[in-house]
Amino acid sequence: MSGIVQVFYIFFSAAALSLAIPNEFLKFGSPLIGLFALVSLYLVFKQFKSYKSAFLLTALHTLIVHLMSSFWLAFFKDFAALTLGASAAGTAMIGGAIGWLLYLPLSTASAQLGEQKPYAALTFRVFWFPAVYTFYEWIKSIGWLGYPWGTLSQTMFLWRTFIQLADITGTYGITFLTALFAAVVAEGTAFWPRSLKKSAHPLLSSYKKAASAACVLFFFTLVYGGFRRFEARRPIKFLNAVMVQQNADPWLQRDDSDTILLSQQLTENALSECRA
Repeated sequence: MSGIVQVFYIFFSAAALSLAIPNEFLKFGSPLIGLFALVSLYLVFKQFKSYKSAFLLTALHTLIVHLMSSFWLAFFKDFAALTLGASAAGTAMIGGAIGWLLYLPLSTASAQLGEQKPYAALTFRVFWFPAVYTFYEWIKSIGWLGYPWGTLSQTMFLWRTFIQLADITGTYGITFLTALFAAVVAEGTAFWPRSLKKSAHPLLSSYKKAASAACVLFFFTLVYGGFRRFEARRPIKFLNAVMVQQNADPWLQRDDSDTILLSQQLTENALSECRA
């Protein structure tokens, strides 16, 4: 795979992921696009030849996703260089480091193992990729500099049964399974249509085992999700609440006093309605 093709695959994957995340066109995102968004990224991952290429290509992917999914940060006027520029640069650096991590076990000892037992390397890749990608989303989302927007799990919002897994694993379990699906699909492209003729090939056998393991994980996830969605629930207590959000453009105000007074008035009006 040439460098130009790799960059195209990276751009395609990043654009698909950005489209799958809730946006102006798809208000709640697209789980179907999200499932396949990382397929081309995985195909590039398989072709990593050095730490340099792994760093640059993965950094490019995370940079594009950030710019496309968080473009609205550019409207912070004088702060745009900080809100969008600095966050994009930081995200790209984290993504580049993740590229190193993706390539690390495949560069030396594991590469030698792959030459001796290629089916072992295939199975490892299928699960290593989602594990590292999940770690990337975790590391970029925590701490006082964390930015948890633009994650793979956000594409799954409409699949309510599937996302019940968050009860157990948090959103990172959703990310792992979604990335695992992409890895299985990407590896499967290497066997079709040859798999129809070489059903006994050791690589194909290894792939079937990895795919079967993924299917088992998805099956139990959906069973658990179905149980959690449709189990009977009884409310423990009821609470009357008021939520007031300011609706003024801060760029057009001299200070915040008018906006605060308006919010206070709206709050008082809503509380009066609750007392009535």
